[in-house]
Amino acid sequence: MYYHLTNREKEIVELVYKFRFINRHQIQKILNHKDARRINAWLKILTQANFFGRIYSHKLLENTKPAIYYLSGVGIQYIKEINKLELRDVKKFYQDKNASQKFIDHCINISEFYTKMRAYERTTDNKYLLFTKTECYTNELLSELKPDLYITKTENKKITRFFLDILDPHVPRYALRYRIKQYIEFYDEWYEEEKFPYVLLVLPDQKKMRHLMKYAAKQDFDEGLKFQFATIDNLLKEDVTKITWKGIRQD
Repeated sequence: MYYHLTNREKEIVELVYKFRFINRHQIQKILNHKDARRINAWLKILTQANFFGRIYSHKLLENTKPAIYYLSGVGIQYIKEINKLELRDVKKFYQDKNASQKFIDHCINISEFYTKMRAYERTTDNKYLLFTKTECYTNELLSELKPDLYITKTENKKITRFFLDILDPHVPRYALRYRIKQYIEFYDEWYEEEKFPYVLLVLPDQKKMRHLMKYAAKQDFDEGLKFQFATIDNLLKEDVTKITWKGIRQD
């Protein structure tokens, strides 16, 4: 039998499920909650009840960084039952206590962009739905592609869709090129009538971005498939409205 969760605690557990790894600052911003002490209190309760594991360093300089949370034993079982998931859908969460720093950083970057999108949404009449890779795993259509984020934007009753992938510094060039091929194949097999989402690819630096843009421009694909590129610095350090997305022209 589970500790009886409040509605706010349920929200926090769902957030950690969505992102795999997310820090306290991001949780507070997504919930748009002004009191950091209340957030810390909820997180402490959920950690003590084994819903979450916690990553925090007491080392000098490191101890200024917010704690990072991930699902632990009770939290995994709760998510499995509440979302009616199969064991195969939650099995990966049991390995998160041993996750690499690269994977943790990747998840935190996704969480950060999501946080920025939610903050921006509160300043505009546009409405956004954002689905993380974890949520795409359980979507029959997207379970093969598994983008980092699937985004829908509604503006004046018009819907625009996006796939977003953050491609990390350690990813080799052949893997970057393969991701382009995956999107081309997915486009050819999936969309026939409905407009295909824009594909937003985020690279670790300008050099890799130029390489992938050049490669994509040489590929043979339908004009309905639109690739756009940016760097991780641009994505995370700039205001959402100031992110520079660069398109390509096919040769």
